Amino acid sequence: MKSLSQAINTIILPLVFCSLLPGIAKIQAQGKFIQNMGQWDDSVVSRAEIRGGDIYLCRNQIRYNFLNSKDMEPLHSDPYMTDTCSVYGQAFFLQWLGASEGVAINSQNQYPEYYNYFIGNDSSQWKSGVHAFSVVNYNGLYPGINLSLNADGTDLEYTYTIMPGADPSSIRIKITGAASLQIQDSDLHINSPLVQIIEKSPYAYQYIEGYKKQVPCYFALKNGVESFVFPDGYNKDITLIIDPVVIFATYSGAHDNNFGFTGTYDSLGYSYGGGDAFGTGFPTTAGAYQATYQGGTNASNNPGSPNYIDNYVFGGTARDIGLLKFTPDGKNLVYATYLGGKKGNEQPTSLVVDHKGNLVVFGTTASSDFPVTSTAFQKTLAGQTDMFISKLSPDGKKLLASTLIGGSGFDGLNGLDTFSNGNDSAVSRL
Repeated sequence: MKSLSQAINTIILPLVFCSLLPGIAKIQAQGKFIQNMGQWDDSVVSRAEIRGGDIYLCRNQIRYNFLNSKDMEPLHSDPYMTDTCSVYGQAFFLQWLGASEGVAINSQNQYPEYYNYFIGNDSSQWKSGVHAFSVVNYNGLYPGINLSLNADGTDLEYTYTIMPGADPSSIRIKITGAASLQIQDSDLHINSPLVQIIEKSPYAYQYIEGYKKQVPCYFALKNGVESFVFPDGYNKDITLIIDPVVIFATYSGAHDNNFGFTGTYDSLGYSYGGGDAFGTGFPTTAGAYQATYQGGTNASNNPGSPNYIDNYVFGGTARDIGLLKFTPDGKNLVYATYLGGKKGNEQPTSLVVDHKGNLVVFGTTASSDFPVTSTAFQKTLAGQTDMFISKLSPDGKKLLASTLIGGSGFDGLNGLDTFSNGNDSAVSRL
């Protein structure tokens, strides 16, 4: 059998157990559209975090997904809770009816940081150097009509540009998943018990002889379909701009379902944070829902269930590891890397930067498909939970080495006493 040092190359042992930066694992992606390079469902173009949830941009629709973060508060105080965590959510779909099949989508204003995704044990699905942008454009959404979307971190701004001769009445948006829809004080209200989305009264204008002239415009709503009406008409020989703003007026808690566990720094002063990163997931059905959201399997608090330990140790929700690298002044994010399996949960325990600037991560996993490399000392999950050691390149884009370490029991756990099924606890042991 090859030695552990051979399997993980130059990973430094022992690792330092530390918790320098609690809470640093808040992934700083709000107000940024992250491109889909294969890390999400094929129908997704880009994704952005907003207050209380996420926006998924697709070719002919926008999908909003919100979670009641108050339902997740027990995980903050008791990450090893035995009860399944029931989370209430709400998904809204806004579909552009009759949109052009050949719409051309591009992004503008690239941010300097990038995102890496090492999720699952199929290395062909790992994605690195994924960038985020402030603007996503849908050119030719309808004949002669373009759309630009801008997530500014709190609300969503969108702009329709109607070229001369194009017909703005072709813009029809089917809204599904809401408890009710209403136009109130010229604003469109999309209502549900968990969140209320308000599309502010549209502001339309044209530039005529060098001057900006407002064009009266308001929403129309019929059978769940939103459209625009121009009571006084407009000059169809000149470009028309429609400029509404979407406000997420009420929501249950902030989008901060990321728990910080550990941190470190390197010889150049860069700081690193490690924690659990939660996501709402791509919604497949509109409307309200209740679920224990986790990758691949449903959690259970039944000791006889094969997912029992995963629920007991990690709270029964979808957790991957979020790793962040910041500039020495702490003001800018260099990269965010996601590490974990699709069929279970992970938790980081310690971070170390070696003399080459590689980031070494130590932690615990219950994922049967945790990402490992070809030279791994142990490639498959041997017990209910195993420890893992992974090493990332200085730029975070390469998983240089990754292995599992464990036996047939509960390995790598911290702070547990005795399981209700009679098994002894394990505290950071092999």
